[in-house]
Amino acid sequence: MKGKGQIYIGTSGWVYNHWEGVFYPENLTGKDHNPPTTRLKYFSKYFKTTEINYSFYHLPQPTTYQKWYQETSADFIFSVKASRFITHIKRLKNVEKPWKIFLENALNLKEKLGPILFQFPPNFRATEENIKRLEDFLELIRAKLRCAAEFRHDSWCNQKIYNLLKKYNVA
Repeated sequence: MKGKGQIYIGTSGWVYNHWEGVFYPENLTGKDHNPPTTRLKYFSKYFKTTEINYSFYHLPQPTTYQKWYQETSADFIFSVKASRFITHIKRLKNVEKPWKIFLENALNLKEKLGPILFQFPPNFRATEENIKRLEDFLELIRAKLRCAAEFRHDSWCNQKIYNLLKKYNVA
């Protein structure tokens, strides 16, 4: 049996207005005061991880990651969703520069950087070309990073792909 791992329980994001009065105290997130990062401080008292969805739609600046780092406990872990520019628009093709920028910014989370999630669109199928793109990309990002892939088309669910992900230690 392999060594025991840790299980972290969290949510996909923390900025949800409808949580006010349900999870967040009503006075915590007033529209005229307390920016949403105040929610993160509160959130991190009860959960030890969250997924950053913002990074899928926007490129957080290093200062944003630094602020999130400072607002969470020492044992907090962030899962960062990779930019849709990489996965949905470029579809892993010619993404060296955007990947470098994305990663440099995310590394501001330091030891709180958990897995980077690569979520692919439902119409991204496991064609020979796309499998080659995936392998080239995994070779590019090969580093001491924890990564996870979320394929939304069942053509990716096969032993060849599982072996490829295993080779690069991608969940």
